[in-house]
Amino acid sequence: MPIQSVYIKNFRLLHDVAFTLHERTSVVVGRNNSGKTSLRELIRRMSAADSKGPKFLLEDFSFAAHDKFMEAVKMQHDGADEADIRKTLPAIELILEIAYDVEADDIGLLGDYVVNLDDGVTVVKVHLSYSLKAGQIDAFFKDLPVPDGSDDRKEEILSTLRERIPVHFERVLFAVNPTNDADRQKLNINDFQRVIQARFINANRALDDDTSRESNALGKVLEALYNSASADGATDADKTMAAGLQDAVKSVESTLRSEVKDSLDALLPSLQEFGYPGLGDSALETQTELQVSTLMQGHTKLRYEGHNGISLPESYSGLGTRNLIYILLKLHEFFKAYQAAQPAPAIQWIFIEEPEAHLHPQMQEVFIARLASIATLFSDQLPDGETWPVQFVVTTHSSHVANATKFNTVRYFLARPSRQTTVKDLSERFAGNEQFLHKYLTLTKCDLFFADKAVLVEGMAERLLLPEMIEKMDIELPPLGQQYLTVMEVGGAYAYRFFEFLQFLELPALVITDLDSVAEKEGKLRKHLVNESMDERTSNATLKNWFSDKVSPGDLLAMSDDDRTDNYLRITYQVPERKGSPCGRSFEEAFILANPGLFDLENPSEQDASDIAAGLKKSEFALEHSIDKTNWTVPKYISDGLKWLSTFTPQPVEVADDEAATEQVKGDG
Repeated sequence: MPIQSVYIKNFRLLHDVAFTLHERTSVVVGRNNSGKTSLRELIRRMSAADSKGPKFLLEDFSFAAHDKFMEAVKMQHDGADEADIRKTLPAIELILEIAYDVEADDIGLLGDYVVNLDDGVTVVKVHLSYSLKAGQIDAFFKDLPVPDGSDDRKEEILSTLRERIPVHFERVLFAVNPTNDADRQKLNINDFQRVIQARFINANRALDDDTSRESNALGKVLEALYNSASADGATDADKTMAAGLQDAVKSVESTLRSEVKDSLDALLPSLQEFGYPGLGDSALETQTELQVSTLMQGHTKLRYEGHNGISLPESYSGLGTRNLIYILLKLHEFFKAYQAAQPAPAIQWIFIEEPEAHLHPQMQEVFIARLASIATLFSDQLPDGETWPVQFVVTTHSSHVANATKFNTVRYFLARPSRQTTVKDLSERFAGNEQFLHKYLTLTKCDLFFADKAVLVEGMAERLLLPEMIEKMDIELPPLGQQYLTVMEVGGAYAYRFFEFLQFLELPALVITDLDSVAEKEGKLRKHLVNESMDERTSNATLKNWFSDKVSPGDLLAMSDDDRTDNYLRITYQVPERKGSPCGRSFEEAFILANPGLFDLENPSEQDASDIAAGLKKSEFALEHSIDKTNWTVPKYISDGLKWLSTFTPQPVEVADDEAATEQVKGDG
């Protein structure tokens, strides 16, 4: 019974997002501040078992929701119908669609959420909302001024509403008919955790304190394991273990009472010494009581086997090892909690935030690859072939984790300039083309998930010299060096394969490629100087894909900036340094023509540049000019491209797939 779809409205950057979940593990990637942590935080608050419910502030509402508050205030002043005002007033919403088997004999607690009994409906729809309480509309809008369109009035109204939201809003839970949003039943909010048990492993795991006040984070997990073993629903083996611990503690408690009571009593003053009437009739005595949970929490530590009978403290192990052990122990804790729950929840939803912390790259890849295996391993401990109904959501900034992940599990969080996040599902956009993803999205290319901007280069020389070029350009432009820029060496024959993917990610990218002018000679296409092949062709696959198979060098040199730009992408190739000057066909030729003094040339021709470039070893040439000889000019075609990239500001783009996903989750309501 997995969660199939998630729909979120009005929470921080997650103003209006919809996405599907993989039945076992979904990996959430994206740049910083794209809403990944907000997803976890919303689930944590909405699923909290606290009967009073979580408190959301005005700051938790998306900025776009502020205008809806203002609209509702105006409607209230205009005497609009209360039902219409409530429809306008924003609420923080979390909607889940959960699949179930209509042929199953028993779907457990999930049955309470089945509103539509049609055999053709195989999902239940769960709607959690943080919205205005019933009967509170007058109190919520009391004495608010009329909005007049000014910023000062808006700030005044929102400041007042900020104080009222925690007082007049509440968390509510509905079971909704998936085919009719108006058909819904209100349920007890505290029952949600019994059906979907959300658990969290946060990024801040307090593992880096190796001082005398070490946090002992691993040892504290034992307390939770003991509590699960003591629960009514625990297995017989776990109950026996817990009872054994209790017996051992009682034995220690009895010893303490008999052996240290007299000494402790002597520490207490005699009440008679105070001389107050009546106090002398009472005497104080000590009684020592121990609890297993207290011992677990404050006095039990994990230690590692050492030598010569000396064990090593938890803090002596590397942070990576401690992080991995901590995650595994927490997963075991969550499994034991599921195993002990009576009745068992339909789903355990586990969020793991940034598991890569302190792990070396290979360990990161192994962890994400083995996560599903861990679930299977724990399921083997359940009786009668029962499986652990767990779904993982892993948020990460690691290209290694992304590289080891099946791409149909990746969900890409993108924060658009409007301060709203959209979620993109690779499996939906590239369905049937997974061979491309697995073949070309190698480790280096997975950096695209986390980059602010990207540069695709054709060869090694451009890649090695690009940092120096960017440093030179940063003097006169908004600094690219201060942005998360990823550089990919893709080769002229393969850059075009990434065009669709880069557009999908809405990632500003500069494609640096070669003009590669050729002419037909003796029935074959051969390299040719640009000025001698203006009406001929290019052998560059990327240029032919961008423009057309028949594009000529003359056509390419006549292209405008608009011709070279397609939304988030810009392609650049060799052009003359000045009007009427020669033009190279490769990076090395263009570099020579841009810096003739470095090569003892006064009025270089294309043939001069071609002859010198033919004798260069590309790697030595690039290293020499990136380390020793750095006083050179960036070729015009690259400097023009970097100028575009440094100043490019993405504009919001409406993607039809996102809207379709939203409709899928929202249903007919």
